[in-house]
Amino acid sequence: MKNYELLCILPGTMTEEEVGPVLKEVEDILNNQGAQNIKLEDMGKNRLSYPMNNIRYGYFRLFTFESEKQNINKIQERLNMMTTLLRALISEFDPSKRKSSKITYVTDSSGVVTMTKDTIAAKRKNDQVKDKVEKNDTEDKTEDKKEKPGITKEADNKKQQKTKKGKKVDLKDIDKELDKILESDISGV
Repeated sequence: MKNYELLCILPGTMTEEEVGPVLKEVEDILNNQGAQNIKLEDMGKNRLSYPMNNIRYGYFRLFTFESEKQNINKIQERLNMMTTLLRALISEFDPSKRKSSKITYVTDSSGVVTMTKDTIAAKRKNDQVKDKVEKNDTEDKTEDKKEKPGITKEADNKKQQKTKKGKKVDLKDIDKELDKILESDISGV
């Protein structure tokens, strides 16, 4: 016996109460054809990538089961006769390769977001990145407190006030401020 998975897509126009009997009918077809260890996974209601029979949403259900290879064609024929299913796709799968982990998004120090399935490693990596970012932020704050050559305290205070308010700064304003600073430095020489 081999392991198979059956992805069923039911019309999103059905109610949750109407979906139950259809799934029971699919399970009966599997049982009648000698399938064993039948498990059902609810994958939710999602938008279809393209409309099928003018339907844009569908309920996705995944059956996993064991069966003999010669029974698969019979199962597929019976499922194709069901008018309540939009799609029914049967494929072989290796249960040892299938992981039931959720997708995790990790952001590195440069702001790049990566997607990973290994939740434990991803959490550790994400925590390490957060620690580095926090460390860099505290270093930046201590550097900001030090007096910078060529920049007066007034200009530094203005900069802090603008960043505190969260206002966007126009490039023309920056150029004007730089010109003022440079002129004051040149006149002091």
